[in-house]
Amino acid sequence: MELGVGLKRWLTALITGPLLILAIALGSKFSFFLLVLLVVIISLYEFYSMVFKEETRIAKWFGISVGLLPLIAIYSSNGLQSILGILVVCTIGLFTFFLFSNKPTISLINDLGKGILGILYISVLASHLVLIRGLSFGKEWVFFVLATIFAGDTGAYYTGRALGKHKLSPTISPGKTMEGCIGGLLASVLGAMVVRSLILPHLKLSHTLILGIAMGIVGQIGDLCESMIKRAARVKDSGRILPGHGGMLDRIDGLLFAAPLAYYYIWVLLK
Repeated sequence: MELGVGLKRWLTALITGPLLILAIALGSKFSFFLLVLLVVIISLYEFYSMVFKEETRIAKWFGISVGLLPLIAIYSSNGLQSILGILVVCTIGLFTFFLFSNKPTISLINDLGKGILGILYISVLASHLVLIRGLSFGKEWVFFVLATIFAGDTGAYYTGRALGKHKLSPTISPGKTMEGCIGGLLASVLGAMVVRSLILPHLKLSHTLILGIAMGIVGQIGDLCESMIKRAARVKDSGRILPGHGGMLDRIDGLLFAAPLAYYYIWVLLK
């Protein structure tokens, strides 16, 4: 007898959640970097599997390889100093790769755009998690960001199922509702407040509310943007690695948008 989607979601969360908490709480900056690197590899694979056709399999693996460079550069330099140089290398590398692919010009430009988009969308955005881990109270801030986004995802899902009536964006994601959006935003704020009370007591209430609301909003925008990509690729989920959730990219889509916002807010206003 097949398990329901809701039960699969909870079983996956109950297994992966404690492991993730232990890995972050007990691990070093390097082990956290390796964790993010693994997530990025899986997410890039899912993204390129969606947007590249089967005959561009080599392009997919080349994009994954090049896409790891920004993340490695940011960890190695412990900052943003080398990111522009690495992006130059990635851009020229992809141009050169497709230049010798012997494909029609229109198809070549489309594939080149997909290759660059994957690097910017996944590797560059996810690298901000490594930057957050490198801040003072880095572990605590990582938990703050994860709790805010994952609480928002859960709140949106269950509020939408229970109360959802008004479609949020029917052409992109028919299952998402305005009620779910509001429930997710409230859950994000609640998640931020809980983490503040437990491990970030020095964080002012005003900053907690601002970050909770802002990350809750951009997290849902990130969710919709990934739905837009899946709609264009005509797939339901980015993958199947997380039962009840879909793929890795389905799980971190909101996090990709929220992590840079959180990092720059902390860096500029709270550092």
